[in-house]
Amino acid sequence: MLKSIKKTRKLMNVFFVVLAGVLLCSCSEDPSLKTAEYKGSITIGYYPGSYLNEPVVNVIKAAANSLGLKVYLKSETDLTWQADLHNDEIDIMIDEKNDIDMLSDVIFTTRVLFVKHDNANLDDGGLIGVLDVGFIRESAQAITDFHNARYSYYAIPEMLTADFESGLLDGIIVNEVDYLRYCNLSDEAVDFNVINTRDVYLVFEQGDNSLMEAFNQKLSEYKDSGVLQELVYAN
Repeated sequence: MLKSIKKTRKLMNVFFVVLAGVLLCSCSEDPSLKTAEYKGSITIGYYPGSYLNEPVVNVIKAAANSLGLKVYLKSETDLTWQADLHNDEIDIMIDEKNDIDMLSDVIFTTRVLFVKHDNANLDDGGLIGVLDVGFIRESAQAITDFHNARYSYYAIPEMLTADFESGLLDGIIVNEVDYLRYCNLSDEAVDFNVINTRDVYLVFEQGDNSLMEAFNQKLSEYKDSGVLQELVYAN
């Protein structure tokens, strides 16, 4: 009788060990456990030097904090970020593409601005400062050719707007976010023209969309409350 009880206990122990193993395996394959909520943190991929990153990171950090998540940043290139996203090196990528799946709602639309002093006469030439970043450079070529103007590239937005405010530059070609952050001139003192626009998204790995849904919910709340605008244009 005692041997029978011991044998039964051994069989039950083996059964529970096997059952626990099956449950652990099934849990490890559960896509919900790959979400940032489970890991407690998220890693954001970004392009170094992109003027879009700072305002978007402000939004991501605020949303992540409200979800109880830590945020880490990882430098990416246009050639590596999709592989890193697929391999779980990053959880979210800041990007401007709209031809891929698993995009968040639009965080904000940034505009490329051609800004000139109201009394500047660019028909006779002049000097235009250009923020030397991405598609701003592409937009700059057309506008400077149109005015038969000279142009000078700037890497630092503060220096560009400082030279504009001092009168050294007749006009500048910038993005809306950086101009509004650094320029002290009133809207009445300058003439604005929108050259180009670009939508900014967050990109998530295909499959488990719980993280994207959580962020979309936060973005919607921020848009409705006005918090999103404050985060994007924060000093």
